[in-house]
Amino acid sequence: MEHVHQKKCIQLKNFNDKRSVTNMCNYALLFVWLCCLSCSGGSSSSEPTGSLKVEVNWSDIDYYQCTQMGITTVVLEIFHYETSLFSSTYLLQPCQTTTITLDKVKIGSNLTLVINAKDSEKKIIYQGRAYGIRIDELIVNDGGTVHILPYDIPTMNFVSIPPGTVMMGSPETEIGRAEDEKQHLASLSKGFELQTTEVTQAQWESVMGFNTSAYYVCQNCPVENVSWYEVQEFIKQLNKNDTKHVYRLPTEAEWEYAARAGTQTAFANGEIVDENCNDPVLNEIGWFCGNALLESKPVAQKKPNAFGLYDMHGNVLEWCQDSYGEYPDGFEADPVGSTTGGEYKVVRGGHRLSPASHCRSAKRFNYKPDTKNLFLGFRLVRT
Repeated sequence: MEHVHQKKCIQLKNFNDKRSVTNMCNYALLFVWLCCLSCSGGSSSSEPTGSLKVEVNWSDIDYYQCTQMGITTVVLEIFHYETSLFSSTYLLQPCQTTTITLDKVKIGSNLTLVINAKDSEKKIIYQGRAYGIRIDELIVNDGGTVHILPYDIPTMNFVSIPPGTVMMGSPETEIGRAEDEKQHLASLSKGFELQTTEVTQAQWESVMGFNTSAYYVCQNCPVENVSWYEVQEFIKQLNKNDTKHVYRLPTEAEWEYAARAGTQTAFANGEIVDENCNDPVLNEIGWFCGNALLESKPVAQKKPNAFGLYDMHGNVLEWCQDSYGEYPDGFEADPVGSTTGGEYKVVRGGHRLSPASHCRSAKRFNYKPDTKNLFLGFRLVRT
């Protein structure tokens, strides 16, 4: 993915070269919709609003090629970081550069404008964005130019994890051990592919159309501030966009098996030395309270484990698929988490402000699936 960093413009490259027959009936409908842009969205009359003038530029795309892509809808949305919501939605005309004025746009600063052109299966074909937009009340605000380009999902790298067994939990002598880390043997009968890094903000943004992160100035940092439910929506959209693979969250057993990478020590590279912020072993492999300086860090900057996985210890916490519950007393085959309750989901890995004890391979957290905060992220399994 190529980013052109300007105040109000970012460009994305090709995602899908598939050609399809133009749906002329849908085009006719879009021309009608263009005449009443603001009727499909916008703010209520009781809220302070302004207008936004913006050029939607398709000039970098061959018109004939564009019309052969089977675009059925072109949706412009304005995202407010303060509320993490799209406040205004408009339907636009495909494949032609045009200047439009959007009325009744909710006021705010540092807004993001997103345009997605989708086919009949709701797959994004083209996309454009404008950042740093400000809407002041009762005036026509200049939104600049939004360049529409073929859409691309930034590369997600995966490594193959072989089937095997793992001693989950921790010995009673391990520094920082918690009561819910009872040791037990678990087997994984099938191998799987695990993403080498946490899902980045650029990867999230390319699929969802906006950046939900609280710390959003770093496109190659992990996405955070995402709930378990929102991750499921991301996965649903990703599976729709990529028909060659199936994506999901890892189970807790898969996560710990991959994090340990054949080790039984607290970290993949050795034993824990200090349970707070001065652990030299963790410093080599993870971002935590001893080295992160309060900021999210770009992925894959520390040493990987033996499986080639980065940031399994620290940076951001990672959602798992499972419901949280007590470990069993004995052996488990292909565990999928608690079968009772299910009010909380498993979270693993520690984050950039965690003490070393919270970044251990065995450390377990649990959150309600609607929880969002600036430390919660995830990585994916691919099959």
